[in-house]
Amino acid sequence: MARTEPGFDPRYLLAPIVAFVLTVWIDPSYTGGDPSLYRYVYDALATESLSHGFFFYSVILSSTEPLYYIIIWTLSHIGVPREVFIGVSSAILALLSTKILVRRGAHLLVASAVVSSSFYFILLYTTTDRLKIATIFLIASVMSANRLRLAIAFAFLATAAHIQVAILYLSFITIYMANQLRTAIKIGTISSNVIGTTVAVIAVVLVSYYVIGNQIASKANSYIGLGKTEDLIRVIPFYLATLYYAKDRVNVSLLFLPIIALTPIVGYGRLNIFSYFILLYYCSEKRQGVNIPVILSTVYFGYSSYVFLARIIEFGEPLLVGQ
Repeated sequence: MARTEPGFDPRYLLAPIVAFVLTVWIDPSYTGGDPSLYRYVYDALATESLSHGFFFYSVILSSTEPLYYIIIWTLSHIGVPREVFIGVSSAILALLSTKILVRRGAHLLVASAVVSSSFYFILLYTTTDRLKIATIFLIASVMSANRLRLAIAFAFLATAAHIQVAILYLSFITIYMANQLRTAIKIGTISSNVIGTTVAVIAVVLVSYYVIGNQIASKANSYIGLGKTEDLIRVIPFYLATLYYAKDRVNVSLLFLPIIALTPIVGYGRLNIFSYFILLYYCSEKRQGVNIPVILSTVYFGYSSYVFLARIIEFGEPLLVGQ
């Protein structure tokens, strides 16, 4: 059963401290790949104007999502070292991840161990700066679900940081509308809240597409054709394990539906991180997270993290493992 922590526990600082230290420690070892580009762009933006800087940013990082750009342009201009930015953002992600897992029912030490060691968390801390920022707002939106306007605002920011998270929001919208439709059928009428929320969602989608429509088209063109049917072997175990432990299997299926549908088209590499997070979210409430899916995934992805970090230190740019 999910529970909420009564007050702040100093042990909540364990995972954020690990994430901060790990991020700052490993970053100099990256001599290639995305982190080296992020480092180059961050330093260069300190002398660029807002408009020309965005052109430079979009060319180097092949991204037109505006939020990450606005953040790093501002921080670089006020003299915040990149090490502080990436370390603090990793710590924030670790803290929010720990809190949401504990809220779902996981023991604090189990949540801290998962967030401090699992491959996809390490990947977010050390390698994928834009997706890390998007994930921070994604978690914030989920934790604010009972405050709908705030949740929608966080969702907009998450999508503005990285379009990839829109896959999950598509599922969230589907789940919400399905639940409201069931309620409407039972009571024989549609509430004004449903109408208002529907209008708000449509408005956010249209604004998001207007702002980053080109990015969506570009990403779609570059990823389509990368997947294979056998990539589903990487996704289906997450789905089945989550389905077994979850109480609401309809919602679980709706969450996994776009991931399963897109995996044979674009590949598992960009999507399996969401499969893993969905599994953690639903399985954490069983026996405080001390269960087979959480333990096995933590051990496996813990080893993957070790190999991943060892390759960064040795080669400067790892071949991603454990996906």
